[in-house]
Amino acid sequence: MIVTPAVLALAVASVALAGIAVAATATSASLLSRWRPDDADEAQLAREHRLLLVETTLGGVLWVQLLALLAFLWVADDLHRRLAGAMCAAGTLAAGRFGYPLLAIKVAALVLAGLWWLVNRESRGALSPGLVRAKHLSLLGVAGLLVADAAIQLRYFAELSPDVLTSCCATVFRAGFDGLGSRLAAVDPRAGQVVFFALLGTTLAVGGRRFRSASACERAGAPGGYLYAGLAAATTGAALVAVVSWVAPAWYEAPTHHCPFCLLARAEGYVGYPLYAALAAGLLAGLAAGAVRALRPLDDSGALRPRAELRLGRGSVTGFLLFTSIAVWPLLVTAFRRGDL
Repeated sequence: MIVTPAVLALAVASVALAGIAVAATATSASLLSRWRPDDADEAQLAREHRLLLVETTLGGVLWVQLLALLAFLWVADDLHRRLAGAMCAAGTLAAGRFGYPLLAIKVAALVLAGLWWLVNRESRGALSPGLVRAKHLSLLGVAGLLVADAAIQLRYFAELSPDVLTSCCATVFRAGFDGLGSRLAAVDPRAGQVVFFALLGTTLAVGGRRFRSASACERAGAPGGYLYAGLAAATTGAALVAVVSWVAPAWYEAPTHHCPFCLLARAEGYVGYPLYAALAAGLLAGLAAGAVRALRPLDDSGALRPRAELRLGRGSVTGFLLFTSIAVWPLLVTAFRRGDL
C-alpha cells in the first residue's frame, strides 16, 4: 500500500461523499413517502424545504465529485514516480486490478450526477409528484455509484505496491498488447476520423435543426429529443476512440504515442483538461436535453418548457464544436499532418 497525504485525502473525500449521498437519498425517500403537494399545511411546507435542502446538498456533491476526479488523475500521475515501469497515470492505473474499473466508475458517477444536476436545475421549484419522484428515485443510482467508488478506491490504494512492476503508457496503448487500450490504439486513424466526423456532422445537423428555436424543439417532439441524446452518446464514444487513435498522436506529433493521459501533463500545456471538459459538456447537455423532453409529461407545473431543452441542446452543440476545435488544432498549425498518422 502506498500512503501519501493526497491518497488519504482522496479516501476521506470519497467516503464522505458516499455517506452524504446515501443520507440525502434516504431523506428524500422518506419525504416522498409523505409527499402531498396539494396540502398547504406546515408539514408539507417543511417537507418542501427539506427536499430543497437535499437538492442543494447534492448539487454540492456533484462539484466535489468533479474535483475528486481531477484530483484522482493528478494523484495517479504523481504516483507513477513510485512505481517501476510507470511513466504517467496510465501506468499507475495498470499497477492494480481495480485501477481502470475505478476510473470508469468515477466517470460514470460524474456523468449520472451531472445529468441529474442539469435536469434538477431546469426543474427547480417544480412540485409535481411524478416529476419529483422521478428525479429523486434516480438518486439511488448516484448514491450507488458513489458508494462503489469509495469502496473500490480504498481497495485499489490498499493493493497498490511499489514492489510491483507495471506497464508504461507506451505498452498499455500499443497495438498487440492485451487490453482495451491496445485495441483502441490499433484503430486505423483514418477510419477513426471518418466515423467521428460522420457522427459529428449528423449530430450537428440534427441539433442545428432541432435547436434553432423553442418552437422547433416543440415541433420535433419527444422522438427528436431521444434521437439527439442517442447521437450525443454515440459521438462521445467515437470521440473517445478518436482521442486514442489520432487526436493524441497529433498533439504529441508522434504517430506511435496514443496515451490519452499524457494530454493532461504540463508538457502538453494541460490541453487534456479543456478537451475532455468540452466533450463532457457535449454529452451531458445532450443527454439532459433528452431527459428534459422525456420528463415533460410528468411536469404539471410547466417548469420544463421548450426553452430549457433549447438551452441544453445549444450547450451540447457548443461542447462538441469546442472539442473538435481543440482536437484538430495540431493538424492545422503544426508540421504534423493527417498523412503522418
